[in-house]
Amino acid sequence: MLDLECFSFLNRAIESDLAPILIMATNKGTEKIRGSEVSSPHGIPIDLLDRCLIVRTEQYSKEVGIDEVGIKLFKADESLGSERDLEDSGKGRGSRDRRTSNGNARNGGG
Repeated sequence: MLDLECFSFLNRAIESDLAPILIMATNKGTEKIRGSEVSSPHGIPIDLLDRCLIVRTEQYSKEVGIDEVGIKLFKADESLGSERDLEDSGKGRGSRDRRTSNGNARNGGG
């Protein structure tokens, strides 16, 4: 985790006119802030923590994980399928066009 000086820098940075979007992730509980003897949630100083939007995440259940993987596989297969369709239609159209143009042009039509 960052130390007290880094958190001070981040506090100043988010106060500037061109403030960056700051994203932090942690799985810590109440920890001492490095460089001090102060304990706070997630090891982040309270003044910075008060300015944060905390988004709680949870671990996927087994069923949700399987569903997510299934959706990703379906989308990947769908995109691969559309690429195969494009390749197949391109090859088929090209060979059909050659037969038609060769047959009609040399034989004088149908």
